[in-house]
This record gives sequence, C-alpha cells and structure tokens, in this order.
Amino acid sequence: MLIEITKLHKSFDENVILDDVSFTIVPKARIGLVGENGAGKSTLLKIIQGKLDYDSGFVQTQKGITVSYVPQIPDLDPTKTVQEFLGTYTDRPYKVAEVLKTLNAENIVNKPCSELSGGQKTKIYLARIALFTADVLLLDEPTNHLDLNGLEWLQSYLKDFPGALVIISHDRHFLDEVTQEIAELEDGVLSTYGGNYSFYKEQKAIEKESYLNQYSQQQREIKRLKDASLRKKDEGNMKNMDRINHRDNDKMAVSLRADRGSKKFHSIAKSIDSRIGHIETMEKPKKESVLDLYFNPSGAKNSSVMSIQDMSIGYEHELFSIQDLHILYGQHIALQGENGSGKTTLLKRILAHQDHPEITLGTGVKIGYLSQDHHELSGEQTALELLLAIEDIDTTAAYKILSQINISPDQMKQYLSEFSSGQKTKLLLAKIMASGSNFIILDEPTNHLDFPSIDVIEKALQNFPGTLLCISHDRYFLEQIGITKYLSIRDGRLSHLKKEETH
Repeated sequence: MLIEITKLHKSFDENVILDDVSFTIVPKARIGLVGENGAGKSTLLKIIQGKLDYDSGFVQTQKGITVSYVPQIPDLDPTKTVQEFLGTYTDRPYKVAEVLKTLNAENIVNKPCSELSGGQKTKIYLARIALFTADVLLLDEPTNHLDLNGLEWLQSYLKDFPGALVIISHDRHFLDEVTQEIAELEDGVLSTYGGNYSFYKEQKAIEKESYLNQYSQQQREIKRLKDASLRKKDEGNMKNMDRINHRDNDKMAVSLRADRGSKKFHSIAKSIDSRIGHIETMEKPKKESVLDLYFNPSGAKNSSVMSIQDMSIGYEHELFSIQDLHILYGQHIALQGENGSGKTTLLKRILAHQDHPEITLGTGVKIGYLSQDHHELSGEQTALELLLAIEDIDTTAAYKILSQINISPDQMKQYLSEFSSGQKTKLLLAKIMASGSNFIILDEPTNHLDFPSIDVIEKALQNFPGTLLCISHDRYFLEQIGITKYLSIRDGRLSHLKKEETH
C-alpha cells in the first residue's frame, strides 16, 4: 500500500463533494478516475497531493514515497525560462534538452514560460515527471492540449512507468491503453471496477440494467401488497356495513359474526402493511442528467464571414504566414498544427480583428468564443450574472439556459471561481448559445468535459447551420461535428488539407 484514503469527506459550503470515500493506491496501480463534471475528481487528486484540506477522514501516505502531480491547467512561473523551471528537477542540465527532444519540444528550452502555448505548458509538466521520477503520479487531464506526438510519448511513458498512476482523462482510447482499474465518483460516492475504461462501461451498463429490473420488480411487489391490504380493509369495512344494515332480531348474532370477520380482515391487512414496512426500499434509479445544448445563429447570413490577406502570425518572430484565406457562411473548419505552432494566436487575432487591417469581418457576423483556459471568465462573477450580461437575456431566460446545462439554482449564484473546469466550459458554451452567435470559434472544446457532455456537444455542433472554426486534437470529435474544411499550419504557412491527409 502506497496511499490509503479512509472515509474521506469534503464539502464546499453545503455542497457535499466527497462522502466517506475510501480506496487504496497500491504499487504499480493503473487507476482511471472518472465521473461527471463537478463530481469531485480534481478535488480528490488535490487532497491526495496535499494541496487541499478536507473535512474529515484520513489520507495516509507510506513514509518515504514521492508523489508527482500534473494539474489540468499547468501553473508555471512566468519569470522563468523552460530551462530554469525544469533545471530544478535534475542536477544534469543536459537531461532537460534530451527529455524535451523526445517530446518534440527542444526548440522551447530557452523560451520564457509566459510565452508557451497550452500544449507546450503541458509538455513541460510531462518533462518534469520524466526528470523527477516519483512513486505515484497523479495526472489531471494530461492529454488536454497535447498534439499527436505528445500523446504518443505520454502513452509510451506511462506504460513503462514503474510506479502507480491515478489519471483523470476524457480520452477514451487513452484510458483503455494505460489503465487497469476504473474508480468512478458519483454523488460523492466512489466505486471501483477492475479492467480498463471499455470494460467499466460494459459493467456499468449491466449494473444499471440489473438495478432497474430489481427496482421495477420491487415496485410491482409493493403495489401488489398494497392492493391486497386495501382489499382486506375494504372487506372488513363491508362486514361492518352488514352489521349495521341487518334486521334487528338478528342484529346481535350478525354483529358478533361481522365483528369477528371485520377484525380478521383488518388483521390480515395489518400483517400485509407490516410486510411492506419491513421491505428495504430501493432508491429510484437516478435519471441521468443530460446536457441540453443547441446553437441557433441570429443576425445576417452574410456569405462572406471573414477574409485574411497577407498576415504574419507571431510575436517576437514569425510562426507562420497567411497569404489568402476566405471563410464562408456555413463552413465547419478544423485548424490543426503542432503545439506552439500559433493556432491559438491566430484565434486571438481574429477576436481582435479591429486592430488588424489584414482581417475583414463580414457584415452581421457575431462571434462566440471558447478559450482553452477560460480566461474570458471572471472568478468574481456568478453564473447568473454571466448570462444576464448578454443582450435580451432576462432572469427567466438565464435560469432556463443554466438549468439546461445542469447548473442548479444554488450553483447559479456561486462565484465562477468555485466551478470545475468542465463546468466553466459548459457555461461558456451556454453563453455562446444564448448570444445567438453565427460564427463560433472553439479552442479545444472537449478539454475538461465528461463523456456524456462531449456526445451532446457533438450533436449540437453537427446541426449548427452557422460557421464554425475549431481547434481540436480529437479526430473522432472532428468527424462527428461535420468538418467540411481542414486548415493546417505547416512549414511556416497556413495551408488547406484534404481529409485523408489529416490522419
């Protein structure tokens, strides 16, 4: 046993996140931690790492073991270079360059951390775990932002890692490749399943069907007993009526028989009621919370949404150039490229198009934007305030929209700083939905989301009649949302790809 968690309880205000959670991390464990957004997965990892307090219970770590943690959103000192940050984890400076080379990131070794892309920051944290070998790795969405090269490196590294792993990930294939046990958090309770993610899904489906059948059978039995009790009570009441309605000369004899009969039937009914009372009633199966999203564009449907002419992308030096790019209404476009190639930088330029004369936006174009790191959200704002700031959205409409993304009335008044990353993603998608955007720009939209939510977003975007520009490394997701055009940053230029070139 490396780490043992016993009867762990954690709540935020009155919202119970972890309710008597117990499990152990043994040597060479390969645990995938799954659950809906806000279920407490990241909270549990932070508690194990010692970065977050808990209300009650125990976390016992074996003396002398080391634990390494990779957060959802890497927190790097912006005043340091990559070499300076990673150099604190090894006494052999040349090892930094070697590890970065395996991640196809050797060109950023002297770059300030403040200038790194989301994917590059994740690679730096992965390089750190390779330089500083721990006994236990806690990985919170490590595949977020990673390009294909980084993902392949991570899978290979984890398969050979000699210690124990606990991994949160939305990547189903990744979980299947690297996990041997699934721990599911649901309503504060943790349940474990042997096997990888696919096996867990099969077992979970069997469990749900079995529980539903047992619940239905029990409800039928309870109804049968209640009906039987009611019939006996009616029969007893009828005996009483017979005594009242009989002729006077027979009244005493009939009354005695009726009284005995009435008591008999009521006694049987009481016995049946007692049987019902002793049944350990099963809880009604929980109705799965299904995200309800739809994107309905408003405003003019200008055939020309955006054009870019002769623009250089980069800060201190050029990352790539765009000679001539036209985006038309109704196109669903995927933007691809390695980490740090400039994809997010291009999106930021489009958002600030007023400052860049090379970019021309069509008349009536209304942009809706989702960033990788949710920087457009203020932690001191509530979910309700976020939507009420949108034109033509009143309190009633805001409540309706937030309920559609499974935000409870109490959560609507909580500060956004208390929301999980997945919940923040859903809020930004709800904001886009409410604003009626006809040009949606998404930067890694599936990062932080649970599996059911990804399914819903795929269907919503597939049916979106407006224009979509999306950065994603999830090829299955891109296939599902009806991508009609692929753009790729290669060799310092933005070029068009044929679909077969994307695989």
